Amino acid sequence: MRRKVLAGIRGVILNCLACAVCISGGLLPAGAQDLAAEYTQATTIGSAPAAVTVACVISAAIASSSAEGTGTIELPDADCDGLPDKACPECLPPLVADNCRTVPNGPDLGTCTAGGPGFLGEPCSADAGCGADGVCSIAQEDSDDDGFGDACDYCSGSGAYDTDSDGLCDGEDNCPTAQNPGQEDADSDGLGDVCGGAIDRVAPVGSFSGTWYEIGRQVGRAFSDNIIQFGQLFQMILGDFGPAGWTAQDYYNATEDLIPQSVKDHMAGMAAGLAEVRPISPAIAWELVLAQNMAVDLLNMESNMSPVPDPPAVMILRGLRGCTGFAVSSAAGTFLCHNTDAQGIPGVNTSVAMYWHPSNGDYSYLTFDPPGWADVAFGLNEKGIGATVNAGSPNTDAVIGYYYTFMVRYAMEHAATLDEAVAVFEDVFVQGENFGPTGALIHIVDFNTGEMAKIQLRSEEIEVTYGQERVHGVFSIASANHYVGDFNPDPSYYYESSWMRYARLLDLLGDASVAFDLEGCWSILRDTHDGTPEDDGLADTNTISRQGPFGGASTAFGTIFTRTGMYYALGRPDAYFVQYPDAQFLSGVCSLTVRHKSIRSQKLTRPRKCVLRISGQGLDIYGRIDLGPLTWRRASFNRKKNRLKLQVIIPAGLEPGTIPISIGGCIGWVVIE
Repeated sequence: MRRKVLAGIRGVILNCLACAVCISGGLLPAGAQDLAAEYTQATTIGSAPAAVTVACVISAAIASSSAEGTGTIELPDADCDGLPDKACPECLPPLVADNCRTVPNGPDLGTCTAGGPGFLGEPCSADAGCGADGVCSIAQEDSDDDGFGDACDYCSGSGAYDTDSDGLCDGEDNCPTAQNPGQEDADSDGLGDVCGGAIDRVAPVGSFSGTWYEIGRQVGRAFSDNIIQFGQLFQMILGDFGPAGWTAQDYYNATEDLIPQSVKDHMAGMAAGLAEVRPISPAIAWELVLAQNMAVDLLNMESNMSPVPDPPAVMILRGLRGCTGFAVSSAAGTFLCHNTDAQGIPGVNTSVAMYWHPSNGDYSYLTFDPPGWADVAFGLNEKGIGATVNAGSPNTDAVIGYYYTFMVRYAMEHAATLDEAVAVFEDVFVQGENFGPTGALIHIVDFNTGEMAKIQLRSEEIEVTYGQERVHGVFSIASANHYVGDFNPDPSYYYESSWMRYARLLDLLGDASVAFDLEGCWSILRDTHDGTPEDDGLADTNTISRQGPFGGASTAFGTIFTRTGMYYALGRPDAYFVQYPDAQFLSGVCSLTVRHKSIRSQKLTRPRKCVLRISGQGLDIYGRIDLGPLTWRRASFNRKKNRLKLQVIIPAGLEPGTIPISIGGCIGWVVIE
């Protein structure tokens, strides 16, 4: 048996690819990285740069009808460890399948599964290459006997991952993508109540607080397997379709000065958290985080910043631009609405609702994204500013610049009004800078006033428009995936799905018979009419609730933000509401303003009394109080000022920093100087 090494671009089955939500693509369903490996010979070995692909094949003997009696067959070996991706029972001798198809653990190459922190997950050939007390997996070791080798098994039990982070490995979880640690199954059909049909009902939820580094670290620890899966797949995609000569680290280096500090701290924290809870080195953890956060702009580049929209991944990017968004303000309220397209298994969710509570004075916010992304594509902050994004095309003559979803995040952290949020994007051009190669359509809503803005964004151009009164008393904005009006630099550009969805959306927003309340907004998001005479009323690639062709992208979830929080429906909204009666709801961010006299750590040689004056919209004085290391003595409530006064004891020995406290679901900070 001999091995051949092949280098270069390999084909990847498109329904296994995951590109960024609405920006350039879809979501990877749980375990789909195994399916991707089954159909591709491309992989990234160890900590090699993400843009370098190496693929191997094994030449094995096989029975033949020729005079010699034997022939040869070439078998894919994605991780180049000397073992085939699929079993070959007809080979001479018979060969079993590699139990880690994308992580080496065979006779030709192994992976460190124990040893020093700088060695874990790195390639090796013997235990000595893994540091003190090191173990190099080179013999298909499978400690928990679940069919997944130790080198690629991140969960002790049946299955390689715990995708939803509920404490149960996917192979023994009756809802592997929806958190249900109790495994409730009322009808005993083997499917948990939260996913007891073709569509998941609920998404995982997490709340994280502290510095941005600490928040990232907590996210990395809480959703490590989801982040690893996404990172590995994006490395594979970039290796096949990324611009020649560029890696994720290269792009990060080129744009580092343009990335908000909160994003950089968050990514560094995520990598640290991953390395703490999974057997991978800090270097590999950083590469996994970086690959999924730099991928969108890299996929929208051609060779070294040539004009787009014709990069190597053009077919992927076009096929995944299927998101539809709008906002309305009426007598019934203000609603920011969006259908997000993704590739993968319809109805299987891979996003997480996350509450981020920073301690540095930035605003807290709710976001709904894959947990490995440090950007914001959908968010609502504590000041009532909401935002959603769509891909925008065509973004011709693009250049490297600001990553626009990082700037959406920056707006969530710093904007308390619509003008402040819009200024985040306009100021980039005022400063003589520009945005990167990914075009965008951004919707921003101020839920305090009902005002809204639509931002059309190309690398070196911006246009801001505001709500239009399409129906008397109802103001709205709308987008599909193409630029409109004079902002479109190429009048010949035409993407049928986007044009038809946008036309249908404008018809619905101009229909006076539509009730522009919460239910009316859901009726638009679940619309399955394309507006043509041949319309059959069924979801297809040209409808707002979108069903792509086999292997293509479809609506992965619908969201509606309001002043009080976020409603969501997983999968296509039209299909979701057939299976379930109501959308899910998550309350918005509730932050506390905590005022107190200066507390200096150098004076905390003994416990000291302190009075905390606490206020905040949504403050529930009857909610559970958690003061961390502080001791509660007594409390009083000023109803006129809606302010709670707590007398507490500060323990001796506290170091300078911030201490989170919570009342109900609201979080605030006590500052130790």
